[in-house]
Amino acid sequence: MGTSLGKSLVHCSKHMAPHGQDYAASFTNLYESYVEAMIAGRDQQIESIKTRMDAAMDSILVSLMEKDRKNKELQKQMLEMQEDM
Repeated sequence: MGTSLGKSLVHCSKHMAPHGQDYAASFTNLYESYVEAMIAGRDQQIESIKTRMDAAMDSILVSLMEKDRKNKELQKQMLEMQEDM
């Protein structure tokens, strides 16, 4: 399907840890399944997919927060090194 959301997640996942990239790919696949289920009117399947999408998104957010924490830690170390010079 290649939605804008999917393209955005692929771009964003380049800045994630490898497990975050896996979650982003999983979310993209789930979203495409969700759209297909919505079009077909498969209500029970929609709810199941939504639950799995929520879990994947939570994992993506955790991955981004981990990456952000590591970046901040590296920035702090760089500042400390500059001060020591």
